[in-house]
Amino acid sequence: MVILHYVLKKCGFDGVEIHGGHGYLITQFLSPFSNKRVDEYGGSFFNRARFALEIINDIRKKCGNDFIVGIRISADEMVEGGLTIEDSKSIVPYFEEAGVDLINVSVGNYLSIDLNVASSYVNHGWFVNMAKEIKDVCNIPVIAVSRINDPILANNIIRSGKADFTAMGRASLADPDMSNKAKEGKFDKIRRCIGCNHGCLGSLFKDQDVKCVLNPTLGKELTSVIEPTKIPKNVAIIGAGPAGLEAAMSAKKAGHNVTVYEKGNHAGGQFYLAAMPPCKGEITDFIVWQTNQCKKLNIPIKYNTEVTIEFMKKEKPDVIILATGASPFKPPIKGIENSNVVLANDILDGKVFPGSKCVVIGGGQVGAETANFLGQQLRDVSVLEMGPKIAPEEAIGPRWQLIHDLETREVKLYTSIKVTEITKNSVKAVGNTEIKFPADTVVIATGSRPVNELKDKLVNAGFDVKVIGDANKVGLVMDATSQGFEAGRFI
Repeated sequence: MVILHYVLKKCGFDGVEIHGGHGYLITQFLSPFSNKRVDEYGGSFFNRARFALEIINDIRKKCGNDFIVGIRISADEMVEGGLTIEDSKSIVPYFEEAGVDLINVSVGNYLSIDLNVASSYVNHGWFVNMAKEIKDVCNIPVIAVSRINDPILANNIIRSGKADFTAMGRASLADPDMSNKAKEGKFDKIRRCIGCNHGCLGSLFKDQDVKCVLNPTLGKELTSVIEPTKIPKNVAIIGAGPAGLEAAMSAKKAGHNVTVYEKGNHAGGQFYLAAMPPCKGEITDFIVWQTNQCKKLNIPIKYNTEVTIEFMKKEKPDVIILATGASPFKPPIKGIENSNVVLANDILDGKVFPGSKCVVIGGGQVGAETANFLGQQLRDVSVLEMGPKIAPEEAIGPRWQLIHDLETREVKLYTSIKVTEITKNSVKAVGNTEIKFPADTVVIATGSRPVNELKDKLVNAGFDVKVIGDANKVGLVMDATSQGFEAGRFI
C-alpha cells in the first residue's frame, strides 16, 4: 500500500486519500465491531488505531511533507457495537498528529450499506453535523459527503461552517460538468443525481461497469461523441418519456430538425408516476431537466397530441422514433374486471381513490412502491407476490429502505403466493394453504407490456421507424435513456 503511494508521487500525483471507512481493512482494525484480535493490534483504543497510524507514518516517511495525505473514515458505522461519532472524535486528533492533511467524513460499513451510499430514502446531507463534530476536534480541513447532489446545498454546508469541502461522487457521475455549470450560474442545466443507486452501485454489485441511469455517456465519453450530420432530416419522436426526450436532444445536437409528439399533457411517461411514492420525488427533477434542455435546443413538444398514420402522412417526417412506452399488464385472473380492481398506475396518478383495505397483486418495484404509497396514507395494505422476494429488481440500499418503510407502515408482505380469484370484497390466493384476503380495493401491479402498435402501420406506410425504450422492450430507465441517446445520434 505505502509503496503504491510512493509510486503515485513519482508519477506526479499531488496526494492520495486512504480509505479508512466503510468496513474495509483499516476500519476492521479500528472498529470493536470487527477487531477481535488479542495481540498489539487489538483490544485497547491505541492498539486498534495502531495499524492506521503505522500506514500514515510510513507514507509520510517515504513521500515527505509535500504530499497530500487524506483519510476517509466512517465517523459512525451505524451498526450495533461499531464505531460511534465519539470514537471517531477521539481517533482523529491522532491522525492529524501523524501527518494527515484532511479528513473525509463518511459513515457505515457493508452491514449498513444503505447508509454509506445513501439513496433517495435518506435526507440530503443527512450527517453533515457529524462532519462538524469532527471539524471541532481538529485543525485540518474536513470533507462532508453523502446525498449532496446540488451545488447550492454544498455551498450552504460550507458557508454554515460544517465542513471545508464537500464530496459529490454520484452527483458528478450524473453530470461531470456540474461544478463548471454552477460556477457560471447555469443551475438549470445541471442534471442532478436522484439517488436511485441503480446505475452506479447497482452495476458495481453485478460486476458491471459503473453507469448512471440519467447519463447515457458515462464511461463512454470517447465513443459517444455526437457527430454533426451531413444530411439534416426531419425527425418525429412519438412519446415524451425519458427515451423520447433523450433521442430528441441527441438528434437535435446532431443537426436534425426534431419535433416531439406526446399523447398526454406532461412529459416523463411512466417515470413521472415513479416520482409519486414516498422518497421518489426527485425523479421529477430529471423530467424537468429534460424538458428544459429541449426548450433550450428549440425542440417543440406538442402535448395532447395522439399520433395516427394520417397525422404522420401530413407531417411527412424523414425518420420516426417510436418511444410510446408501455402499459400495465392485467393477468387472466378470475374477477379481474370487477369494479373494485384498479391499476397501480391509476393509484399513483390520482385517478382513483382507494378504500381502507387494499390488496396489491404483484410485489415487484411498482407494486412495493405503490404499497408504500398506500401505507403512507394509513391504508391497511397486503402485497401478494408469486416470486420469492419483494422488489428483487431494486438496488440493494433502496430495497432495504423500501422494505423497512413497508414494515414500519405495517404493510403485510406475502411471497410465493398465487392469486386465484378476485371477488367484490376479497382476493383468494394459494400459498402453502388457501388464503382469503379482505379487500375493498384490489391494485394490479403485475408488470407492463410494450405499446408499439403503430410500428407496423408506420412501416407499411413507408416510414423509416426506430423503436426505443419500453416500446421496444420493457426495462429500466437506464435502458430508455441509453437507447434514446444512441437512436438520436445515429439517424
